[in-house]
Amino acid sequence: MLKKIIINKEQITTACIILICLILYGIFPVSGIFQNLMSSFAFLILVPFLYIKIVLKRSPSDYGFRVGDARQGILWGAFSLIFALLILYIVINFTDFVQNYYIPAFARRFFLFLLYELFIIGFFVLLYESFFRGFVQHSFARKLGIASVVLQAFLFIAFLALTQNLDWSVFPFVLFSPLSGIIAYRSSSLIYSFASALLFIIITDAILISLTR
Repeated sequence: MLKKIIINKEQITTACIILICLILYGIFPVSGIFQNLMSSFAFLILVPFLYIKIVLKRSPSDYGFRVGDARQGILWGAFSLIFALLILYIVINFTDFVQNYYIPAFARRFFLFLLYELFIIGFFVLLYESFFRGFVQHSFARKLGIASVVLQAFLFIAFLALTQNLDWSVFPFVLFSPLSGIIAYRSSSLIYSFASALLFIIITDAILISLTR
């Protein structure tokens, strides 16, 4: 009974920390991309990390920062990538996605495209994977099971809706959020969900550039 009370108290505290991080990120005043990056890092990576290490006294490996089950990670990563590309094909052909998806002009040059994808997009993929698939999902996976995937995806979409416009520019992130959650859940690792999500966005951007030349 005491153990159950402690677990419930921990989950309530964790839920409060999650909401506080998201609220502070949303209301913290920033000006320019550098401050935005610093604010994102502080509230979505640093604060959860300190909470895990200092308050919960646990290892980041308990939240997906480990190799995990490579076979499951590769298998579900490949399946998710194929599924997402099929959805992308439908969206490209039957919506105005191509006309409204934003890619910076400088990223249309090959070398700058690689830098943009690996460092700017890569940072945000790491950010979202760490917080939503790592901190949020792994905090409730034992209690909720696969439903923790739905929870993190819902919070992620709500987060995007409240902090920026839910337009076509964030569609690849939204589409892959539940898929990343499944990959992380099955493999107990963020490595494969991060790699799959980043690869999907790189492929999406490459396709969109080729279609709008």
